[in-house]
Amino acid sequence: MSGSVNASVLGSYTLTYNVSDAAGNAATAVTRAVNVVDQTAPVITLLGSDPMSVEGGLPSAIQAPPLVTALKAISVPASSSVAVSIAPCWAAIP
Repeated sequence: MSGSVNASVLGSYTLTYNVSDAAGNAATAVTRAVNVVDQTAPVITLLGSDPMSVEGGLPSAIQAPPLVTALKAISVPASSSVAVSIAPCWAAIP
Protein backbone atom coordinates (compact mmCIF):
# COMPACT_ATOMS: atom_id res chain seq x y z
CA MET A 1 0.00 0.00 0.00
CA SER A 2 1.17 3.52 -0.71
CA GLY A 3 -0.27 6.80 0.51
CA SER A 4 -1.42 7.82 3.94
CA VAL A 5 -4.38 9.44 5.68
CA ASN A 6 -4.07 12.08 8.38
CA ALA A 7 -7.39 11.81 10.24
CA SER A 8 -6.60 15.09 12.04
CA VAL A 9 -6.53 17.15 8.83
CA LEU A 10 -9.59 17.62 6.64
CA GLY A 11 -9.08 16.71 3.00
CA SER A 12 -9.06 14.03 0.32
CA TYR A 13 -6.42 11.32 0.34
CA THR A 14 -5.62 8.52 -2.12
CA LEU A 15 -4.41 5.08 -1.07
CA THR A 16 -2.98 2.71 -3.70
CA TYR A 17 -2.89 -1.06 -3.18
CA ASN A 18 -0.72 -3.49 -5.14
CA VAL A 19 0.76 -6.96 -4.69
CA SER A 20 2.98 -9.45 -6.53
CA ASP A 21 3.06 -13.20 -6.16
CA ALA A 22 6.16 -15.37 -5.70
CA ALA A 23 6.58 -15.66 -9.49
CA GLY A 24 6.71 -11.87 -9.84
CA ASN A 25 3.26 -11.52 -11.38
CA ALA A 26 1.92 -8.14 -10.36
CA ALA A 27 -1.75 -7.51 -9.75
CA THR A 28 -3.43 -4.50 -11.29
CA ALA A 29 -3.11 -1.71 -8.76
CA VAL A 30 -6.31 -0.36 -7.24
CA THR A 31 -6.88 2.96 -5.53
CA ARG A 32 -9.25 4.12 -2.85
CA ALA A 33 -10.22 7.71 -2.13
CA VAL A 34 -10.56 8.58 1.55
CA ASN A 35 -12.24 11.82 2.53
CA VAL A 36 -11.62 13.17 6.03
CA VAL A 37 -14.69 15.28 6.74
CA ASP A 38 -16.00 17.39 9.60
CA GLN A 39 -19.36 16.23 10.93
CA THR A 40 -19.08 17.68 14.43
CA ALA A 41 -21.35 20.61 15.23
CA PRO A 42 -19.90 23.75 16.86
CA VAL A 43 -20.48 24.31 20.58
CA ILE A 44 -22.46 27.36 21.72
CA THR A 45 -21.83 28.59 25.27
CA LEU A 46 -24.00 31.07 27.13
CA LEU A 47 -21.98 33.80 28.85
CA GLY A 48 -23.11 35.24 32.15
CA SER A 49 -26.10 34.33 34.24
CA ASP A 50 -29.34 32.84 32.92
CA PRO A 51 -31.55 34.78 32.82
CA MET A 52 -29.31 37.75 32.09
CA SER A 53 -30.26 41.35 32.85
CA VAL A 54 -28.76 44.25 30.90
CA GLU A 55 -29.24 47.97 31.44
CA GLY A 56 -31.75 49.44 29.01
CA GLY A 57 -31.35 52.80 27.31
CA LEU A 58 -27.58 52.57 26.79
CA PRO A 59 -26.19 54.91 24.12
CA SER A 60 -25.38 53.06 20.90
CA ALA A 61 -21.68 53.85 21.35
CA ILE A 62 -21.63 51.69 24.48
CA GLN A 63 -21.66 48.00 23.76
CA ALA A 64 -23.01 45.45 26.19
CA PRO A 65 -20.99 42.25 26.61
CA PRO A 66 -21.59 39.41 24.12
CA LEU A 67 -24.23 36.95 25.26
CA VAL A 68 -22.83 33.81 23.59
CA THR A 69 -19.69 32.41 22.04
CA ALA A 70 -19.35 29.73 19.38
CA LEU A 71 -16.38 27.37 19.16
CA LYS A 72 -15.32 24.96 16.45
CA ALA A 73 -11.90 23.31 16.36
CA ILE A 74 -10.72 21.85 13.05
CA SER A 75 -7.46 21.40 11.17
CA VAL A 76 -7.08 22.07 7.47
CA PRO A 77 -4.17 21.63 5.08
CA ALA A 78 -1.85 24.64 4.84
CA SER A 79 -2.90 25.11 1.22
CA SER A 80 -6.55 25.57 2.24
CA SER A 81 -8.35 28.47 3.85
CA VAL A 82 -11.22 28.61 6.29
CA ALA A 83 -13.49 31.60 6.77
CA VAL A 84 -14.62 32.03 10.35
CA SER A 85 -17.25 34.56 11.31
CA ILE A 86 -18.41 35.02 14.86
CA ALA A 87 -20.73 37.94 15.49
CA PRO A 88 -22.06 38.96 18.90
CA CYS A 89 -25.69 38.11 19.49
CA TRP A 90 -27.85 40.81 21.03
CA ALA A 91 -31.26 40.36 22.56
CA ALA A 92 -34.05 42.76 21.67
CA ILE A 93 -35.06 44.53 24.87
CA PRO A 94 -38.44 46.27 24.74
